[in-house]
Amino acid sequence: MKTIYTVLCIASAAWLAAPQVVAAEASWQQCRSLTDATARLRCYDSLPLPSPFPGELKSGSATMAIPGDNLGASITTPAANQFGLEDKKVKEAVSTVDSQIIGLFEGWHTNSRIKLANGQVWQVSDDSSRSLELNSPKVTIRRGALGTFFLELEGTNYSPRVKRIQ
Repeated sequence: MKTIYTVLCIASAAWLAAPQVVAAEASWQQCRSLTDATARLRCYDSLPLPSPFPGELKSGSATMAIPGDNLGASITTPAANQFGLEDKKVKEAVSTVDSQIIGLFEGWHTNSRIKLANGQVWQVSDDSSRSLELNSPKVTIRRGALGTFFLELEGTNYSPRVKRIQ
């Protein structure tokens, strides 16, 4: 019984996806047939992009994986200025960001905002607090488990959990 149910589910999913695949293929064929380069580029630019997650269809749109395309190459890692703000679905290759706190740093408490020299602003998200006197300390923001980030201060063993707010 489970086998029949599985086969019916797969068949119905293929039947529901078939019109979307046919429509997308027709759009690609239409763009390929254009001879004017500018018109062809506009046609390709107007087509929906394939999902960055293979096998996933976006609801309400006709997106599909294009045979022969390498989807992994289209997913780019964020620049250091996007570290901490990226989409949670995509695991990125960037694991740390190094910067510096300009001026005298006197420590932190819960919800303290810490502005780095690179323009990023991070907020302490745990209930820790420390009183320190550091002059322009270098910091490393390190990715932790389950989407957490930790701020490591040079010359100390303290690493408050932080979240990026700007």
